[in-house]
Amino acid sequence: MSTDKKAANLAQKLLLFSLALVLTSCSSPNPSETPDIDAAAPQSELQPSPFTLPDLSDDSTPFKIVLLGDNTSKLDGGWTNIFANWLSTRYDRTVVVNGIEDGNATSYSVLKTIGQGSRTPIEVWNSAVPNLTVQQFAERLNVMLPFDTGASPDLIIFSQGHNSGTRSLARTAIPVLKSMRATYPQSAIIAVLQNPWLAQSDSQNTNSLNIQDLRTSAKNSGFATIDVYSAFRNDARPLETLLDTGGTFPSADGYILWAQVMESELQ
Repeated sequence: MSTDKKAANLAQKLLLFSLALVLTSCSSPNPSETPDIDAAAPQSELQPSPFTLPDLSDDSTPFKIVLLGDNTSKLDGGWTNIFANWLSTRYDRTVVVNGIEDGNATSYSVLKTIGQGSRTPIEVWNSAVPNLTVQQFAERLNVMLPFDTGASPDLIIFSQGHNSGTRSLARTAIPVLKSMRATYPQSAIIAVLQNPWLAQSDSQNTNSLNIQDLRTSAKNSGFATIDVYSAFRNDARPLETLLDTGGTFPSADGYILWAQVMESELQ
């Protein structure tokens, strides 16, 4: 083949290759196939810090816990009440639960005092406003987290996801977690990977994909997680027995399991 023909063939191949790159870069991925993850920090460069719970046995000062939850964090009939009773018994400390369970509330009110421990109390701020999306929750964070930077809570538990609606949990949750870390650098912050749903209640796999995305994003961003999702999946009982009739929220047995996971991780 002549030199001119070789040059022409090479030029044609380069043109086709360049065109393919352009077409690839312009194509729009299917949203259902696109992970909703925070890729700002490559996993190889940033690993989650080992989670260390501040010493609950040190009763020199009250211990402050903030639970930034949703419908699943309700005090009556949920895992929060079981967990608060465990804290009181385990550490011989009265637990004072302050709550916001109304979307229009502008401040916390005392909902319950648990136990009569002889040591300095544990104070819990439990936001369990039903049906708020994570974005709506983030917009009210100043109400849900009413602490000056000089009075940081000891522990912040972020438990959101049931009201995401779309595959957007990580995209909205990670900025909230990062903002809290910047504002309260002395606080221990953990994200809960919430319970799985029954297949018929999660036909688009939105719940499982949201949990998968949050797991990855939290790890990439250096946040510890408590894996309630896997505990439900790995339990010997059928998943149906751990969920209510709607197939999305825990049943009584499911909330007991959820509380047990929290206790095992935080003791």
